[in-house]
Amino acid sequence: QAQAQFELALQLNSQDLTTRVMAAEFFFNRGDVQSAQRILKLESAETIEDDRYWFLLCRIAEHLGHADEAFSFLQKALARRPNDETYVLMLATLLRRMERLEDARTAARQAAQLAKDHKQLYLLSHQFDRNHPSADLCLKIADLLERSGNIEQSRAWRHVSQLITSAQSPTATP
Repeated sequence: QAQAQFELALQLNSQDLTTRVMAAEFFFNRGDVQSAQRILKLESAETIEDDRYWFLLCRIAEHLGHADEAFSFLQKALARRPNDETYVLMLATLLRRMERLEDARTAARQAAQLAKDHKQLYLLSHQFDRNHPSADLCLKIADLLERSGNIEQSRAWRHVSQLITSAQSPTATP
């Protein structure tokens, strides 16, 4: 039934990239690599900015044993989302297969740090008391967001921290 729904979605809106990526991923995960490749084949692929498109092409090429091609696709995904732990972990895998062992170890350490930061960010965000926010907690969240490449969100959390600090200073006006 899911396959029929994806086929219908592709018929109704074959130019929608999100639909194509989701349908291709569905078929790839079911083992139908040819259908996934067919769905992702686009005339103007080089202009695509969606990292998920490039990462799925990477996964397909890697599955087919084409490490160099997978690496090329992954570079395009990483250019769009350089701090995605899944992408960086795939980078470590591909580098290992390409026998670039030191680079693979570096990428693996980076992926592990990103995963650790992501987990810590999740835990901190659940400690955040919206009724009584802490400037220190806001700064910790900002630091983690910045390390993971979320610069705009990091700035926003730093701004909140500054507002809290200003509101708590003795010279603050009520």
